[in-house]
Amino acid sequence: MTRDHHLAHTPDIPGENRRRLVKALSLLGGILGLGVVGLMWIEGWDFWRAFFFTLVTVTTVGYGDEGISEPGQRFTMLLMVGGIGTASYTFALVVQAMVTNQLAWRRRMQSRIDKLEGHVLVSGFGRMGRIICEELTAAETMFVVIECDPVAATVAMELGYPVVQGSATEDEVLLQAGIQRAGHLVCAMNRESENIVATLSARQLCPELSIIARAERPEEIRKLRLAGATRTVAPFHLGGMEIATTITRPNVADFLAATTCSESPVVLAEIKIETGSALCGRTLSDCGRKETAHVSFVTLERKGEVPHTPPRGSLDMRAGDLLIVAGNPDEIRWMRATAKPSKVAQSMRNLETGDGELGTQQALPPDVDSIASALPSEARQAKPSPTDVSEF
Repeated sequence: MTRDHHLAHTPDIPGENRRRLVKALSLLGGILGLGVVGLMWIEGWDFWRAFFFTLVTVTTVGYGDEGISEPGQRFTMLLMVGGIGTASYTFALVVQAMVTNQLAWRRRMQSRIDKLEGHVLVSGFGRMGRIICEELTAAETMFVVIECDPVAATVAMELGYPVVQGSATEDEVLLQAGIQRAGHLVCAMNRESENIVATLSARQLCPELSIIARAERPEEIRKLRLAGATRTVAPFHLGGMEIATTITRPNVADFLAATTCSESPVVLAEIKIETGSALCGRTLSDCGRKETAHVSFVTLERKGEVPHTPPRGSLDMRAGDLLIVAGNPDEIRWMRATAKPSKVAQSMRNLETGDGELGTQQALPPDVDSIASALPSEARQAKPSPTDVSEF
């Protein structure tokens, strides 16, 4: 998910308001120009003195008597009547355009948030929240920032992140961020009480939601667990463990640190095998000899079974399996894309469920059965290119 997919905070004045604003600015510029030319001709002033006097007259500032003649006074009276009204009208249009632009931008951002599903809610855009958002962006994962501090919310908007301004402790704010469609909630606020209340509110709204909460002290971890947090993360504890690992096992620490870098030649990843994937039915050894020769299978988790660590090469991959792999980033990207339903299998499933173009009332063509029977072998030979996340 690149930042181009996020809603950037860019000015966008509606067409009608833009035309009215251009006309008002043009009229104001014409009055200023007329005042400068008139005073230069009547009073014999140079350009800058005439422009200064015209400007202080139109803006009603005034700086005392300039010693103008009687004809100049008559001209200035006309300038006051036309210029002050025009300046006031133009200023009102500028304010209206700014407010309208802000409201329209917020409505547009909210409409895009309403279309998200399975996204991550990041509550708190402090030091930890910003790092989380950067990593989610690099992983092309959809997310929404929840932040009550106007300054931090503005920073997030300027970075192009979708933002809901408010406190995650309020149900209305969580619903506005799409918590009922979200897959995860990250409570990364600085205050312990806010994280606990946000966890309680989120758990009440969505009993199945995955909640990851920040904790600073052992007693805080216990409270967050009781509040309904799926997992707690203690930054200082993890930091201390990493420092100790760097001292006692420096090579292991360097390897683990390298796998989290986006430009590393070796990455750790988890892959979920979905129904209809071309990987279903293939053994790990068969896949490793061909498309993923530079990928190591670390763990295979299957429902109802003890995790296979490391998995045997003779194990076949099934829908619902979760693989943890390490290796070449390109091959892992291909494997992640292939783990999703193939286009042919997806089309067949849509036809069977009535979601396809044919529907349930129309008979299938004669050759559909042959295509379905040939699907596994054809799918195994295909090597689809990595697919991108749908645009935000």
